[in-house]
Amino acid sequence: MESARWDETWHRLREWTNGQTRSERLAAQILINEGFKGLDPSHPLGGPDKGKDAICYLGEDKWVMAVYFARGEKKISEIKKKLQNDISVALKHEPYGIAFVTNQELMDSQRQELKEMAPPLKLEVFHLERITAILDSPSMAGVRKQFLGIESLDNTPILETQFYEPKSRNPLGTAITLQSIAYELPPRPIPNMEQPRTTFFGSTLPVSRLDEINPSYMREMEQYI
Repeated sequence: MESARWDETWHRLREWTNGQTRSERLAAQILINEGFKGLDPSHPLGGPDKGKDAICYLGEDKWVMAVYFARGEKKISEIKKKLQNDISVALKHEPYGIAFVTNQELMDSQRQELKEMAPPLKLEVFHLERITAILDSPSMAGVRKQFLGIESLDNTPILETQFYEPKSRNPLGTAITLQSIAYELPPRPIPNMEQPRTTFFGSTLPVSRLDEINPSYMREMEQYI
């Protein structure tokens, strides 16, 4: 079974091939998750947006959403050019600020350069690392699946293991939940707590390897193969 890279979200955002419509709708979901309200998209299916991909509100303040998703890394000069155009046209709508959502990786110094372009508007930059962290949060699992096709780890079968006292069968501590996949028999036998031990003058007699395998473990393991 081949699993996705642990940073699959980052890679799929970075190498964006899903077009403008999908990027604007994804950006809208990100802003809603971050507390923006009343989001009103302009023309996500195409058409003149008059300098705004959407109007939204943060508290009582009006913001303009601007989206820039490109395939691969772009020069900072290209990003600045796109943002400058968004700022120039957005000023006509008299917003408090611009929420700039992009799939570009921006260093802290570069983000500061972008913010210095914005006055008199405020600028909030949702760059690659930031939106990756947002989309990887549990509450955004559905959005990540819808727009990036990445399944949540919650769909992985879970193996729960509980340890018991050998004689009384009283549970020891809490059950251990394992969210991983087993492909083969364990290297060491697992005591079969469902099978009474045979003793001889206080010593446990050896049993076969198959008898040592815990049947409940094997039943659980079937869904992992």
